[in-house]
Parts: sequence; C-alpha cells; structure tokens
Amino acid sequence: MRKQELEFQKEKQEMEEVRREEDLDRQRQRDELELQRREEENQRRDRENDIREIELQRQRAKDEAERKRQESMAGQTRFYGKALKHYLPKMGLDPIEFPSYFAPVENLFSLCEVPPQLQSKLLIPMLNERSKSLLAKLPKERLNKYVEVRDYLLREFKLTAEQYRERFRTAVESLTETYTRFGSRVKNLFLYYLQNRKAKTVEQVIDSWSLIELRKP
Repeated sequence: MRKQELEFQKEKQEMEEVRREEDLDRQRQRDELELQRREEENQRRDRENDIREIELQRQRAKDEAERKRQESMAGQTRFYGKALKHYLPKMGLDPIEFPSYFAPVENLFSLCEVPPQLQSKLLIPMLNERSKSLLAKLPKERLNKYVEVRDYLLREFKLTAEQYRERFRTAVESLTETYTRFGSRVKNLFLYYLQNRKAKTVEQVIDSWSLIELRKP
C-alpha cells in the first residue's frame, strides 16, 4: 500500500512537472510572439517615419521653391493679384468719389500687408479709363509709387473744398451700400474737405463745419 502511494505521488509530480514545462513552453511562445509583434510594430513605425520625413523634405523643397517664386516681383504681383482679385474695388467714374475710393484700397493693402513696391501695380488695373490715360503722363519712377499715383490723380481731377462740402452735405446712403461703408464714405468726404481747407486746429475745424452749416438751404 505504501509503495502504491509513493508511486502515485511520483507520477503526480512527474505530471505536474510536465505541465509546468508545457506552461513554460507556452509562455515562451507567447513571449516570442509578443517580441516579434513589437519588432514588426517598430519596423512599421520606422517605415512610416521614413515616409513622413521624405514627404516633409519634399514639402520643404516645394515651399522653398514657392517662397523664391513669390519673392520675385512678377511672382509677388501675381500672388497678391490673385489673393485680392475679388476684394480690390474698381474705381467709379465720379471724381468726387475718388478720395473715398482710395481709403478702402489702402485699408485692404494694409490688412493684407501688400509690399509698397507692388501697390501701384495692383491699383492701376482697377482704375477707370480716364485715370489710366492721365497716368500716361507720369514718369515711370513715379508710376511705381502708390502715393505718387494717388496724389497725382487727385490733383489732376482738381477736386475742390467746395465740391467736397457739397457732396458731404447732400450724401445719402445708396441701396447697394452698407451703413458702415456709407459712414466711411461720408467721413472721408469730410476729412478731404478739411484737408482742402487746410484745417488742422480745432478752431479751424469748427470754422469749416460752420461754413457747411451756414450754407445749408
């Protein structure tokens, strides 16, 4: 009886040892599979990183080429011309409106940070035919400067303080004009009226305003 028990215990121990070995084998297999999975994952990530790096270098080269293209005068003109195509207004035909035309143009140039050397090139295509004809008399070195072009046109059309005063006094909001734009137009008319009268001090401004009020019908 004792001998049977010992044999039974021995067989049990052997079976347990076999199970432990099998468990260890299974664990080793799992570990090897996990290691293989991690290696494959790392390789996949390395490939993705390599692809991203190649794409990044390609994009950098493309950006650098684009930057150089835009830095050229012609490239910059095309770039800003395309960007402002639907926003830069066309000049009307009424000379009295010209000062209020230039104000939003200048605001747009400032907002979009248009380089000064490009501003006249972008402005001239938007001018009316009479203004373009007048610019034919302007020397090239002045034609390339926005301020020169603007001031020259305002002088050539001989806009007087009386014209600004009358237009300011009779200004009405058009059906296609927003209240904000109407307010800006009226403000610009009054400012150009003051400039034509060379009103700089508070007293001069008051005198100019008094003239508007006293001449009302």
